[in-house]
Amino acid sequence: MIRSACIILVLVCGAGAGLRAQAPAAGPGVVGEVRVHGNHTTPDADVLAIAGDVIGQPATDALIADLGARLKKSGRFDGVEVRKRYRSIDNPDDILLMIIIDEVAGISDLDLTPGP
Repeated sequence: MIRSACIILVLVCGAGAGLRAQAPAAGPGVVGEVRVHGNHTTPDADVLAIAGDVIGQPATDALIADLGARLKKSGRFDGVEVRKRYRSIDNPDDILLMIIIDEVAGISDLDLTPGP
């Protein structure tokens, strides 16, 4: 009797866990903040100006790809990576975009424009 009760309890708990795992996926969320990492001479404001104003926009894969493409097209960075992160555990719609860059060699405090 106790054995069958334990088996039923395990089955019920397992079924409940499966239902939670199958919850509908949330939307892409909304960009609430953008941070810049990896820049040593180019000011954050310059990187954010190239990236454009994305605060308040849906954090779709297309937006993230477009933001990365704009930064790469500027010619000021050897590497660009844009990562999507959640700003809050409680609110999965509040998104942080982390821009990670590697500046082009030759950028200095006196000359922030690459190339000849």
